[in-house]
Amino acid sequence: MKNINTLVNDQDFIKKVQYILIALFIILIALDIYLALDKTDNNTISNVILQKTDNGLFVLTYFWGVIAANLFITKKSPKAISPLAGTVIVLALAILIILFNIEPKMLTALSNFKYNISVYSFSMVLGFLVGYAFWRQKS
Repeated sequence: MKNINTLVNDQDFIKKVQYILIALFIILIALDIYLALDKTDNNTISNVILQKTDNGLFVLTYFWGVIAANLFITKKSPKAISPLAGTVIVLALAILIILFNIEPKMLTALSNFKYNISVYSFSMVLGFLVGYAFWRQKS
């Protein structure tokens, strides 16, 4: 464990990792620009990722809600369940959302609703409630 702590605190190592990440970021942007300018439509990295994820936005907003509950609302009393069990519940719900492809079902259900409610707002509120109930940090 000392080797990892020494490596993480080494300024030369941190600079090398920073340079590698900056280089990868620049390469990714350059590749995305190159793909956007060629003759093929919808082949940029962002379009490919968007096309390959069926309900990724629903799950991402769910996780944003969970993280928001964890960061902004702390718990002063002892936790009712262990942090590991809370994490398992949060991830299990995310896996269920992905497996049952909830987003199209929610779009259908909310399109018949009287008020215009965004399915992603619903996902974030669901994530916030799950994060509030199972995954809050102690103050």
